[in-house]
Amino acid sequence: MRIGVVQPLPGMGDMIWMMPAVRAIAENAPDGKITLFAPASTQAQALFQSEPWVERVVDLPRGKRGALSFFANMVSIRGMLRKAMPDRLFILHDSKRYIRAARFAGVREFRSYTPAVSRLQATGWTRSLAFLDEIGVPVANPLSRLSACRNASHAMLGRLAGLPRPWIAVAPGATESARRWAPESFVAAVDRLLEHTAGTVFVIGAGHEAETVSFIQSRSNEPDRVKALSGLPLDQAMALMSLADCVFGNDSGPVNVAAALDKPAYVLCGSSTPAMHSRNLHLILPPDGLSTMEAVSVEQVVEVVLAGLGACS
Repeated sequence: MRIGVVQPLPGMGDMIWMMPAVRAIAENAPDGKITLFAPASTQAQALFQSEPWVERVVDLPRGKRGALSFFANMVSIRGMLRKAMPDRLFILHDSKRYIRAARFAGVREFRSYTPAVSRLQATGWTRSLAFLDEIGVPVANPLSRLSACRNASHAMLGRLAGLPRPWIAVAPGATESARRWAPESFVAAVDRLLEHTAGTVFVIGAGHEAETVSFIQSRSNEPDRVKALSGLPLDQAMALMSLADCVFGNDSGPVNVAAALDKPAYVLCGSSTPAMHSRNLHLILPPDGLSTMEAVSVEQVVEVVLAGLGACS
């Protein structure tokens, strides 16, 4: 019996939040594997390349807009399902387009969020786990766990050989501007950390974040100890984070991935609170609670990261 899972939320962080539910579905599948349908923007193909329970990843079609968009989108999804044709489909959402497309494609059995699950004022992580509880799928571990590609990790270790530890990875990007700490604040935090450690800082980000990554490296008081690494393929970025002593940054995909890779991950939460999908996720909140990213101080970040590095040493 072929099992499929639709996870339509677009973010990498969303995919990490949903991972415990997706893994639980695979663990309860007859052959222990699933076909995952997810947007290309989640980078699920790279995220799960080392996970044996993901047989394959199929990119969900990009949604069209306009008066006839619902029908056009349903037809696209139906075509995708017809090619993969799972016998049983779990839809981690309440959108009617996926239900109707599954029915239209001839999928024999499918389950999606009920109104009770959809009404939960919670994160995608808790909502997906509530869904599995409701339909009786056991979840052995509700926390996110990822493995980095062994070959990529070996290559990255060779690339970083000789650089002094501790290795601190910094992720200054985020999809929403309200979740981004100022680049100048990252520069100040990096400089303070370099004053207190003998280590190396790696600033990572997507290709479109190259300007911010370069800014932090070039404005540092010790630029030779700061490595600007924008545009790394995800398997290499995951390898780097898996080798780092800790990761800190905005509420974004990379920090959530780092936590799933079993690394201490410190999240700057001035305007948002991520799902607590990992024991490795540590929130840095303003003293007065959520307000703005500007309310998170450099001193707070440095203190928390240094304390974490001390605990790891």
